[in-house]
Amino acid sequence: MNIVPASLQDVLAFRERRAHTQSQLLRQYGNPLVSLTMNIAGPYKNTPLVTFAFHSAIRQILARLGQPLTCRQACSSAGVEAIFVYNMQAEQLKIQTVQIEESSEVGRLFDIDVLCPDGSKLSRPRPRTCLICQAPAALCARSRAHTLEELEQTTLQILKTHAAQELSRLAVDALLQEVHLTPKPGLVDEQDNGAHTDMDLLLMEKSAVCLSPYFSRCAQVGMEPPASIPSLQEAGIQAEENMFRLTQGVNTHKGAIYTMGLLCAGAGSSLSKGGDILFHAADMARQLAGKARNTHGYLVSKQYGAGGIRGEAQDGFPHVRSALNCLRRGGSPLQALLLLMEQLEDTNLLYRGGPDGLRFVQQRAAQIRGNSPQEILPMLNMLNQQCIERNLSPGGSADLLAAALFLHSLEPPSL
Repeated sequence: MNIVPASLQDVLAFRERRAHTQSQLLRQYGNPLVSLTMNIAGPYKNTPLVTFAFHSAIRQILARLGQPLTCRQACSSAGVEAIFVYNMQAEQLKIQTVQIEESSEVGRLFDIDVLCPDGSKLSRPRPRTCLICQAPAALCARSRAHTLEELEQTTLQILKTHAAQELSRLAVDALLQEVHLTPKPGLVDEQDNGAHTDMDLLLMEKSAVCLSPYFSRCAQVGMEPPASIPSLQEAGIQAEENMFRLTQGVNTHKGAIYTMGLLCAGAGSSLSKGGDILFHAADMARQLAGKARNTHGYLVSKQYGAGGIRGEAQDGFPHVRSALNCLRRGGSPLQALLLLMEQLEDTNLLYRGGPDGLRFVQQRAAQIRGNSPQEILPMLNMLNQQCIERNLSPGGSADLLAAALFLHSLEPPSL
């Protein structure tokens, strides 16, 4: 990862270009502007962790204010910025943006200005507080109350904590999105419990939510200088114990604990060191190889020669990449699921139905996927009944769909 420090000249030039863009947008639209930058101490103002927090700020702005009339974004070694044009009262925009800045610890790193149509900038109703001592930030800055190193370390810790919490939230959201996707053949959804007699939608929801601390821990491990494989394994064992305690012994998310845990660790490593998330996750999977011997997936993989979820992970998640590309091209989650069901040697299906069960689901998924979205739904309902009758559940495909949904949620917000 090549992170370039910003010189004073770089910072001043970046500010000058921002002022020029603001003036241009004010002349063109005659509406208030929301200008987002990041308060980052030190010379390294554009890192993966900074960009991750910056995208989080953009999502919060869009969630509160809606889509802007237009937006301009820029990035350089001097930082990142986004300038939005809104057809709203400037005073209302300021109320909302101050709430974003004050609603979380990472919000203290957001610098969100609101410019009136005449170019004047609205003041905050309350002065910012220092990152370290909670005194007025301007006072600490003038008196040099804290060293640059102290400010840099505090900023880095805020960014890492935010990243771990946000990755965990997005991982849980992906699991919930997967379980609520309806109709899914042989799987728990809003319509029925599929081929499962020991779990339902409510149990799956509770199970997903209880994994939040585990996903956060995995992300933290990934951000460590060398990711600790023993720590990752220990966290996974604890997560399984918590899951089984909550579900009274029902295996709701054992596959997801492995897959999503690796991806959260891979995402943490990517944010800390740069590089591809799946590359980092695959490297950790290879280091974990040989640690599990008592799962249905392992036994079935050994019996039929299928790679299983561990083979998928060690190979760099090729089927997850395929499903992610489907989502990127505008495909629906159901279409991505069908793609996985068609291509994956799902060890859940092999365990429940042997090679015949696997081939049946793969062939039916291929037949269904080629149809229009309107035709897919009744076909999926029919396949669901057939899977229930044959006791077939493509649980491996469901886990990989959640993984693809998680990765898709990490991509920059669209404007």
